[in-house]
Amino acid sequence: MINKNGQEFSSDTETGSYLDDSNTFLEEINPGNKLTGTIVFDVPKKTKPSKVLLKSGVFGFLVGVTVYV
Repeated sequence: MINKNGQEFSSDTETGSYLDDSNTFLEEINPGNKLTGTIVFDVPKKTKPSKVLLKSGVFGFLVGVTVYV
């Protein structure tokens, strides 16, 4: 997640693994398919997200998409 000041915050996959809909971790999404889940971020209390950069690949090194919120 990136806030309006350009600060980047990583997702918290460990905390997310405790959620009921944590099936998104390491789930393969082929073209035309959909996947719904929750992504957890540990950020300062008044942080307002500006956009989320979703990357592909096991470690997120491949090209992704930017979602503006």
